[in-house]
Amino acid sequence: MKPVFIIMVIAIVLGALGASYIFFQHEGNNYSPGSTYGTLVPIDQAISLMRSPPSYAHVFSKNDSIVFTSHQIDLVVLTMGHKRAENLTGMNASGNVFVIYGLVNPTLIMPSNAQIHVTVINLDAGDYHTLL
Repeated sequence: MKPVFIIMVIAIVLGALGASYIFFQHEGNNYSPGSTYGTLVPIDQAISLMRSPPSYAHVFSKNDSIVFTSHQIDLVVLTMGHKRAENLTGMNASGNVFVIYGLVNPTLIMPSNAQIHVTVINLDAGDYHTLL
């Protein structure tokens, strides 16, 4: 099957029913686990997940895209403000963004009929992000 270009937001919406939401509470310059829907993970584990794409996800930073070659996709999405995204990725960002496998608001390319499980981790205290 030919891959289908899917903008990140569409991919997230497709997987929203299987999404886990993780929120962190702000304490000074640090974040600690807060209220959750789904599984609670430490912040360092969330960042490690963001930096560790699965073997079937090929990250192309030059054109800000990720190509998935599996029909079973686990997608880890971190939501955050632009300053945190710039610090974590070294990429320019503006406003609230999604960071997926080290890229800011990337284009996702997935096989048609792929099943997507999305885990959303919110790194902003008091700032909620929507998938719709």
